[in-house]
Amino acid sequence: MRHLLSTTACICMLAYASVAFSHDADNAKGQMEGAPSYLENAISHLPAAKAQKFRDTMREEHEENEDIYKKIHQLQAEMRAILMTEKFDESAFLDKSSDLQTERDKIGANRAHAFGDAVADLSQSERITLVRSMTHQYGKRHSYLHKKSSAPQYTPSGTVKNQ
Repeated sequence: MRHLLSTTACICMLAYASVAFSHDADNAKGQMEGAPSYLENAISHLPAAKAQKFRDTMREEHEENEDIYKKIHQLQAEMRAILMTEKFDESAFLDKSSDLQTERDKIGANRAHAFGDAVADLSQSERITLVRSMTHQYGKRHSYLHKKSSAPQYTPSGTVKNQ
């Protein structure tokens, strides 16, 4: 029994180490930290230089939003404090909630601007590849993205394909 437990513990430690090393290897390649997101998976379909430029643009946006992220964390802490008081102050909670939404909207606008900058240098076929990859990854959880649209579809050659 001891042999089985020690063997199992060794296997678990080796498996954990291999996961950690593979995660470090991904970060050494310049990819975004953490588990690959649907966006990172979509970016991986671009040429290496353009993918790295895309990552750099989005990373810069994230760093520029640091003060907003700190403010969001502060507002969330204040909201938790309001929730834990003996007497709940609904108006203070709603004010903090409104402030929190304003900060999140700022991040959304900054992220949209950075995304626009990131795709500006991509060719039409690369943008189509990116959109298809994002839709495939994100659409696994959001089936409404796969519904037919009345909007025209553009082929890589620039021609319009009706649906």
